Amino acid sequence: MPEEPAAGQLGRMVFQNCMGSVSRLSRGIRAPYDPMTGEGQIWVEMLARLSNLSTSAYARRHTFLGVMQPTRCSYGIAACGSPQDISQSWQQGLALYRQWICVCAECVKDDLAKFRFSWFRRSHQLIGVDWCTTHGCALLMVEDCSPFLRPPHHWIKRGLASPVNPFVEQLEDAGTFVRRFIDVSTSFLRRSWPMSCELLNECLRKRARRIGICTEQCNRSRRLTAYVRKIAPKQWLQQHFSSSKRGHRFDHLVRLLDVTRPQFQPRGEIYALALTALFDDAALASAQLFSGR
Repeated sequence: MPEEPAAGQLGRMVFQNCMGSVSRLSRGIRAPYDPMTGEGQIWVEMLARLSNLSTSAYARRHTFLGVMQPTRCSYGIAACGSPQDISQSWQQGLALYRQWICVCAECVKDDLAKFRFSWFRRSHQLIGVDWCTTHGCALLMVEDCSPFLRPPHHWIKRGLASPVNPFVEQLEDAGTFVRRFIDVSTSFLRRSWPMSCELLNECLRKRARRIGICTEQCNRSRRLTAYVRKIAPKQWLQQHFSSSKRGHRFDHLVRLLDVTRPQFQPRGEIYALALTALFDDAALASAQLFSGR
């Protein structure tokens, strides 16, 4: 289904074939299932064949590879999910982007009305995204350790999907920074190739210096981290980046200090924060991700 995570499609296969678990499905079709050795990559390849897609096309449409590692060094770039993409393990192909799984009640209603079943969406599973980008309402968090073994409407019907408690209920009230961040974050999902970290980081460095933000060891008040804390909603930062308190040892915003270093390769949410802060227009910020490999 459109935008369905690979792990969600695999769980749907388990549920529809009454297998109970992925390991039982593995035995049923005699497919290797060993997450320690990486043989489980057969699942991504199999799901791609079932979807009539190449592995790289399937990776772009159904995995989180584009946001988990959006950049690589120039000498190590290959299409996400391709045979040449040896740096990506199978776990990253099936892996999720954050610890809990979210659903949108309005999407579920639309799915049931049109298709009589529902499915999970990738855009509901991104860090910092607490609202459905289609309906603008707050997402619900599934309260089960194996959420993909049942469709979203099952969890809502059983009362096992609770609100994620965003700092505002509707996306339209979240402010321009958060809405711009969400637009940039979802654009990572559309990338077929990682971008060169040297190119993107240099672009961010030049942009930061152009608008007066320090990229070297200088006055803390002029650094990118201080700028993000100043313009982004404080409660939202605290919810999604561990701590927005200055100097906290678990403060993920500290990684913004390195985003202009040539070979620094953070995850997508760090790049999204930097792009959101440095560019006033989401389309212009997202364009930096598609300006080259």
